Amino acid sequence: MGYQDTLDVTLQGDASGRGIRTRSQLEDYVLRPAEFEDFNIIDFFVNTYEEPLSKAPGDTLKRFGPIPNVRGRYKDGHQMASKLQRKARQVGHNHLPNFIGKPFPRAEEASQSRILYGAISCDGYDGEGARRRT
Repeated sequence: MGYQDTLDVTLQGDASGRGIRTRSQLEDYVLRPAEFEDFNIIDFFVNTYEEPLSKAPGDTLKRFGPIPNVRGRYKDGHQMASKLQRKARQVGHNHLPNFIGKPFPRAEEASQSRILYGAISCDGYDGEGARRRT
């Protein structure tokens, strides 16, 4: 079963009021840019954000000041690959992730244990009450 078989989506209104589109954080993560392949799901949503492709710095533009943050385009198949890209946040930012969708499963639900341990492993939990060193 692939991630698209059961996909939770969020409806997002266009800021101009011209329409509504579906959004999926799972799709964003699965089809994340190659520049962010090493990010786990939490790091990806905490340390990157979306911006229009039009904000990408030009290759021929000589600029003064700080080096631009890493940017990456979504992989083919992402619904917004032709319009949006991900950009790394500045070091030392204080943003928190906003995960949309169902809550994490409870530990008492044996049928959900694989999902629970998968979710916890994103945060460095080893399943035996101790945190892994990263």
